Amino acid sequence: MTRAAPYPLLSVRNLSKHYPLRSWWGGTASVFKAVHDVSFDIRPNETLGLVGESGSGKSTIGRAVTMLNPPTSGTVAFQGTDLARLSAREMRGMRRHIQMVFQDPYSALNPRMNAGAYVMEPLLLHDTGRSRAELRDEVAGLFERVGLDPRFARRYPHQFSGGQRQRICIARAIALKPRFIVADEPIAALDVSIQAQVVNLLQDLQDELGLSYLFISHDLRMVRYLCHRVAVLWRGRIVEMADSETLYGDPRHPYTRRLLAAVPVPDPVVERQRVSAIGLTAPPSSETGHDLTEVAPGHWVAQSAAG
Repeated sequence: MTRAAPYPLLSVRNLSKHYPLRSWWGGTASVFKAVHDVSFDIRPNETLGLVGESGSGKSTIGRAVTMLNPPTSGTVAFQGTDLARLSAREMRGMRRHIQMVFQDPYSALNPRMNAGAYVMEPLLLHDTGRSRAELRDEVAGLFERVGLDPRFARRYPHQFSGGQRQRICIARAIALKPRFIVADEPIAALDVSIQAQVVNLLQDLQDELGLSYLFISHDLRMVRYLCHRVAVLWRGRIVEMADSETLYGDPRHPYTRRLLAAVPVPDPVVERQRVSAIGLTAPPSSETGHDLTEVAPGHWVAQSAAG
């Protein structure tokens, strides 16, 4: 695992994303707080894992930091530039450095476009100044880098397996040599054996290209394997954040303990002892005690559980 640099590449401060709820007779009745007051940093060559149950706001954060769905408030600074303040043209230029890999590769691919054209598209959009022949060679190299035969470039999405489709999406994401990638549940739709291959590919690309990731996942075992640090999200708020070994070895927040207790262990005796030791106490209300306190160097816990 590549060692992360000490300074942030991406700095998120007090990010919130709220959605207005319509009443039956029209107008805005109330506001749904999908994400509220979230802050974190991601350093160069670092992978930050974002975990939590479905509906906790993980994908909302991923889309907010890439400006696909801009935040309601807060700042998202990439290399010191607040992305929310950029014009559409300026943000288009910034997308060379910020990319996203989605959960469902089949939905992300264009069924009318062959795989080679799909990977080549960002190179054409950002006008790299190279000829079509040079771009085809570049695409062939990208296919090889993600473990695909370059001859597959002429095939269409329906002719690939799920793992191959995700590799195509990864090839497109790295085509412009970005610095930062949001991986939103990139292995959730894949078979278990293929999941490990894709995670290993992401790790190899990080080592080769110096990438930073925001890795969103339900799979806590893969998160522990791939991520330098982990942030636990509950009802739109981060309730605990620490390096992977610390968080998995010494979880402090009740919700973190509940998540870890849900990971099965293939030994009934060990499983009963582990669940009993962790305990399944209900987490406190998400509306109070959300400020994080540093209980140990680099280990942050919501105040309500920090003691």
